[in-house]
Amino acid sequence: LPARVSRVSEVHCVGGGTLLLWLLLRAKRLPSRIGRVVIHGPIVLPTAESCSQWAREAAPQYIASDYEWRRQALCLGLAGALRPPEQEWLAPVLRTIASGQSGELALDMLRYRDRWEAAGRLTYGAPPSEEWDCEEAEWCFVWPEPPDQPEPATAAVLRRQEQLLSSLDVA
Repeated sequence: LPARVSRVSEVHCVGGGTLLLWLLLRAKRLPSRIGRVVIHGPIVLPTAESCSQWAREAAPQYIASDYEWRRQALCLGLAGALRPPEQEWLAPVLRTIASGQSGELALDMLRYRDRWEAAGRLTYGAPPSEEWDCEEAEWCFVWPEPPDQPEPATAAVLRRQEQLLSSLDVA
């Protein structure tokens, strides 16, 4: 997203999109002000069990045990691979996974969900179906609002969605 975007009008999470949304928020790559979050299907938490459950349906070759989950976090984060400053946000996440405390990360992610739900900004949409017909169904769709603009009308949101989708080069 461009640096000048201070608010996101709507985010749709599909498949692993909930995990991606949480990672983007942790990395401060998304504004913390999100108008509405729509979750299509189950939430994927940052734990080996949750990711493996999702992978069984999406990509069975990527199922990982808790041991492998922890080992990969150790190799990626604690082996010095996160030197550039823009990657340092991931180090505490990887340390938590490597120490076997992924449950703490899941609780952090669920706090976001609870906050959106309490504010009335969380809705659950229909899970992906055959009609989605999209190989990229594991995305987290984000529609930014222009700076200092009121909440867009539904028609404006739909126009933005169409513009975004038409700009994607999906083969």
